[in-house]
Amino acid sequence: MAGKAAFEPRPLLEIGQPGLRVLAEAERLERVLGHLIQNAIEATPREGRVTVRVARVGETVQVEVSDTGCGMTEDFIRERLFKPFDSTKSAGMGIGAFESREYIHQLGGQLQVRSQPDQGTTFTVSLPLHRQQSIEQAA
Repeated sequence: MAGKAAFEPRPLLEIGQPGLRVLAEAERLERVLGHLIQNAIEATPREGRVTVRVARVGETVQVEVSDTGCGMTEDFIRERLFKPFDSTKSAGMGIGAFESREYIHQLGGQLQVRSQPDQGTTFTVSLPLHRQQSIEQAA
């Protein structure tokens, strides 16, 4: 979030429960979430909103990245969004969404997307909750 604070619209962070942990490579997970936040910013007009929500849902940690931007059609989501080397951006390589989804899957999580053209998009990253005491008890 700190790296995106200078952009417009400035992302808003909402933490439902502090101290939640997942087991992941910090830099790689930061890159994935940063990619989702950057895409939300780029898809949203300056007067729009980008919100990042972190919450516990059952035994998972959910990170939602929502925007009030241009949105995507169901066809685009199905046919192009996660296709590597396919980008709508002139400077894009087209691997960000694909790489993000693959890494989230490697962690035992899910990456879901809901979108409506001209209304916005929400990406939801769900990752298994890391519980240190459970690991210590199993040892």
